[in-house]
Amino acid sequence: MQNIGIPDDKTNAINSNTALVSSLFSVFGSSWIIYSHFASSKTQRSKTLRRLLCYLSLMDLLTSSFYSFSPFIISSDSNNPVKSDSMCNVQAVVTTFASMSSFLSTCLIGGYLYAAVSQGPRESRWKDYSIQMLYKYPGVTFFVTCIFVPFLLCLIVITEGRFGYSSNFGEMWCWISTPEGTSTYDTFLWRMIAGKGVELLCFVLVTCTYVPTVLRMRRMSFDDSSAVRRISFVPGAFIILRLPSFIRTLMDLFASPDECSEILSILQAIGDPSQGTVNGLIYATECFGRRKGGGDKNNKGSIDMESAHESLLDSVIDSSHDEEAGGWRAKEDAGTESSSGEEGGGS
Repeated sequence: MQNIGIPDDKTNAINSNTALVSSLFSVFGSSWIIYSHFASSKTQRSKTLRRLLCYLSLMDLLTSSFYSFSPFIISSDSNNPVKSDSMCNVQAVVTTFASMSSFLSTCLIGGYLYAAVSQGPRESRWKDYSIQMLYKYPGVTFFVTCIFVPFLLCLIVITEGRFGYSSNFGEMWCWISTPEGTSTYDTFLWRMIAGKGVELLCFVLVTCTYVPTVLRMRRMSFDDSSAVRRISFVPGAFIILRLPSFIRTLMDLFASPDECSEILSILQAIGDPSQGTVNGLIYATECFGRRKGGGDKNNKGSIDMESAHESLLDSVIDSSHDEEAGGWRAKEDAGTESSSGEEGGGS
């Protein structure tokens, strides 16, 4: 098993501190979304996308919380990197499971938005069985897709005893161990099973759902330009955050030891724990905009959580569903009628 340019002790300390800061920001972002969800009305909490976003944030919170324990588990001393083997294994299991669940939750949200925006008339929009299941039974769909699948993959890795710390990879937390004599291809296979395969699949699914959604919104001249910008940000942010660690995994398979850049390890320390931070910026900060633009004028120090939740996801779904109240379909029909009228006048 070859080393891919393991960072030295000084770089390890920098990476560890960077990962800790990123994790704490992610804890805050995820916690804010969860708080906002439970502080809203029962009607708001019952909405499918709100519930999916809350599930996603719970997984992000779990991931970033256990990443933040790394300074108590991993030492910056490359000669004796693991302080507690048992805690190392717990961290590896929890972060692997929660990360895969977070990836798949992002894909579910993207699939729901895509179906709501891009799949034709409202009556036929939910004919696809999988989307119908997601629409009617979000909790069950989330459990099967985002809980059972990661659980099964983690169980396979646990059975083979491959969770742990890799001194050959030089990570900031525990994941897949590399026992003496383990081949590079064997380790790469276990990393694909323990999250990288799901991550690669989600790269494709997120791109194939969010991009058509954004294109449709722009083509229909959607009123809320903020919603368009935020949804446009999702696939790029998701891929950019996770790409450094994926590249490092590929480099471990193909590259020579001295080709691993320290910059990649720092970017991984920033990106891997930061999904909760980004989701907080995309989804939760809408409340501050609504607070600035309105709310309770007699109590400027309060945040109207009811108004705060009429944000990105509601504006997308409600506008695409409300065909009789000036939604995209109505605009499209108006444009068609206008063109017909001009043609009639010209003739």
